[in-house]
Amino acid sequence: MNQKLVFRILVVSLLFVSISCSKDESDSGNDSGKIKTDKQTQLLQQTIPASGGYLEISGSASPLEGLRLEVPEGCYQESKTFNISYSTITSHELGQYFNPISPLIEIQNGSDQSAKFMSLRIPIQLNQGEYAMAYYYDRKTGQLEGLPVEKITDSYIEVSIRHFSLLVISKIQKELLIQGGGFHTLFDPKQNGWSFVNYGTYPEPEGICAGMSIGAAYYYKNFKTNVNLYSYFDNDLLWFRTSDYWPDDARGLQFATAIHRIQEVFWSNNNESILKMLDAPDEDRFWNLIYAILINNQAQLVFVKNSQIDTAHMIIAFGYTINPTEAIINVYDPNYPGLESTITFDMTTNKFKPYTSAINAKALEDGTTFNCDKIAFIPFSAAMSPDEMDFLWQKVQSGTIANGLFPAFKVYAVPKDPAFTKVELNIEDNTKINYIPFGEFDFEVAGLDPNATLKMEEISFYPGIGLERTVPAQTVKMENKDTLIGLYLYATPSGQLYDKWLGFEYFKIQVQDIWIEPADTSIAINTDLKLIARHNGSAPKRARFSWNFGDSNSDTSTDSTIIHKYDQPGDYDIELIITDLESQKEVAKAKTTVNVTIWPRIAITLKGMDTNPPSTIKASDGADIPSISWANKNIITAPNLSWNKNDFVVDFQFNLDPAVYTCRIQGSVSADFKKITYLNAIYTGIAGGGDWNYQAAIVMQNFPLEVYLPKQIIGKILTGTEAQSKVSQISWKVTTIDNQGNPKEQTLKSIDWNSNQTELSVFFYDK
Repeated sequence: MNQKLVFRILVVSLLFVSISCSKDESDSGNDSGKIKTDKQTQLLQQTIPASGGYLEISGSASPLEGLRLEVPEGCYQESKTFNISYSTITSHELGQYFNPISPLIEIQNGSDQSAKFMSLRIPIQLNQGEYAMAYYYDRKTGQLEGLPVEKITDSYIEVSIRHFSLLVISKIQKELLIQGGGFHTLFDPKQNGWSFVNYGTYPEPEGICAGMSIGAAYYYKNFKTNVNLYSYFDNDLLWFRTSDYWPDDARGLQFATAIHRIQEVFWSNNNESILKMLDAPDEDRFWNLIYAILINNQAQLVFVKNSQIDTAHMIIAFGYTINPTEAIINVYDPNYPGLESTITFDMTTNKFKPYTSAINAKALEDGTTFNCDKIAFIPFSAAMSPDEMDFLWQKVQSGTIANGLFPAFKVYAVPKDPAFTKVELNIEDNTKINYIPFGEFDFEVAGLDPNATLKMEEISFYPGIGLERTVPAQTVKMENKDTLIGLYLYATPSGQLYDKWLGFEYFKIQVQDIWIEPADTSIAINTDLKLIARHNGSAPKRARFSWNFGDSNSDTSTDSTIIHKYDQPGDYDIELIITDLESQKEVAKAKTTVNVTIWPRIAITLKGMDTNPPSTIKASDGADIPSISWANKNIITAPNLSWNKNDFVVDFQFNLDPAVYTCRIQGSVSADFKKITYLNAIYTGIAGGGDWNYQAAIVMQNFPLEVYLPKQIIGKILTGTEAQSKVSQISWKVTTIDNQGNPKEQTLKSIDWNSNQTELSVFFYDK
């Protein structure tokens, strides 16, 4: 985990939304009763501006006299009002090792997670041989979560904090922890760690240690009673397990990469606030860590760093043994898959012994290691907010975790026989069968950076036998007409020396003597779909073609071509049965899938005014241009959009007296239909035998889509600079020739993108 990495814009496209931390835990209606208190006392309400500041409780004669909160500049984008109150603890049910020495403190400021660490000082009273630690308390679940210490004295404890809820300080006799001999959470790196190694991935080539550690800790805390992490993500794409082959654990690699990307943005911009934790004495950081493990009974995140270089690493601590001279902390390091590593603390010198690791597993193999002399406990909610993790977990469940993070690509089966054309393979649903008419082909991957030095290997699956690897990928010869083939993609990112995991896909492939064209296509509802039964010479001379369209409709003819319309959106499985009319026997079957979309119409409009000038769009002669549009929506004779999965296109011509116009609109939408990833539209017009010519073109990218009218219209209107950010290119030109044959040209002079009167809209319509 490199602390010098800069913010990357891809994080924005990964999340799409702003995520804040959990709500303040003050709702007494959901009280576990693990901590019981008397009535609440309000102490302070104070607003701190975005430029930062501090608040302090003084003259209150309360147990929180001297509490101080320091809020650095940049923690929040706007001013925040802090409310501080407390309740005296009357009893608790949190075990013998929890001994509260503070009231239950409540700090509220609107629930936002801060962009930087803040420092919170809380007054305490400690005796010799005692250690104190601050904890979050979740009223609903009754769970505690430790906070990292910055400084501790007999009269106060200072901790790093990123969000607020209920807080409490607990103390313990150090000797009691030593006499206990140790504690283990039952976390097992072989079962609760990842199947893959921290080699890094294509979007995060330096390593994904934080993503792997946070992901493993999150899964262990929330789902350890279900299938263990190692098994859950083991080839989660299909029904069989490949425990000795990790590249096909695609969703796990994507999940860990997504966590790491978000987490690293925070850590790479907060070196100064992180140093406060790392600069705490070793002894305080040691007791901080083991007391967190003991109280929480959960695997804890640990941040390790060399004090001389800006290179850091994240691991998991899950147990410890301790005696008067030495303590051994059990850790899971993503660089050592399935193994238990250890950190040693010298009880006589009160110092951590350096822990050896590397930025990633490849560096470890090459011997490029570093000794970590700075070791600190990091609470889970400081590394990633629970809402962030829940959001990413939902994306794992929906299969969209890679969107906006890993490069999008398409995979084709390219026949060796030039008589056939290549077939795009289905990477959206690997349970679907890919029907191809040829038995020998090469894989082709399209859509990636040509400078990425893509490499591929094949994995063939044989039931009862297992996997057979072909490295590098070679021409596939379909010895069986029905088989399962995996494709592992890896590439060297720009500026890197080694290949990194990019993706893995399994394909069910079946060779057919008879097939249907087009295969696996998408169309709009109520659009003519032309289906053709193709064959490689195996069809009888006199044949009957029986079609089942998957929508309760069927048809039979002696013609190999048929046209059908669908009036409802959805996925439809089309089946063709061919019968030899001479023998009256069924001789062949073929299947394909069609996706019917509800969006046959589109309108793109750049508007500079409503009815009255001036317009924010100006021509070169100063004239107002009210608006520029590209659409098949209002042209009755225009065809519907033609869809191929997420790609759409329409070409048409129409007359608008006295001119003839030609239009082409093409583009692509994201898999979840949340944005137009790319759009290119052009109008040309001609009149008077060429005396008048018109041209308008626009290129757009990453335009957001929202539901405008459910099942009728989706799209959005953007204004001003927000609209400008989506436009890559735009042009407008009108050329006329006067009676003397002199040409006059009007071009686009300016667009006032600073005005909210400038509107860019894109809408899809169902009819």
